[in-house]
Amino acid sequence: MKLLILPVSICFMILSCGTSKQIEAEVSETDTVSDVVEKTRIVGTVRVTDIGCKLYIDASENDGSTFKIYPENLDEMFQKEGMHLKFYYDKSETAIPDDCNADMCATLSDVTPLRN
Repeated sequence: MKLLILPVSICFMILSCGTSKQIEAEVSETDTVSDVVEKTRIVGTVRVTDIGCKLYIDASENDGSTFKIYPENLDEMFQKEGMHLKFYYDKSETAIPDDCNADMCATLSDVTPLRN
């Protein structure tokens, strides 16, 4: 019985070591630094105007810096003046409309309204 335990233990150790190396290789080959870094949700206030940028979000980073986002995909139920939102964003390469003074165009995800 003791002779059986030793070979089984050695096989288990070899197989488990090979699996961890394979996983490490997959992560390092497919993920970029931005994929690995945890995203932070930000807070913003929806702004709807008649002139210039018809819809934008005054957003605030956790460090206190503010910027304007022109959202590509903001659902109509969130397009209300003064609505406070919490969301993730990915900067988009889509051009910002000429009459819009937003800092960036972005695709939003995981959008949720905040209570006042």
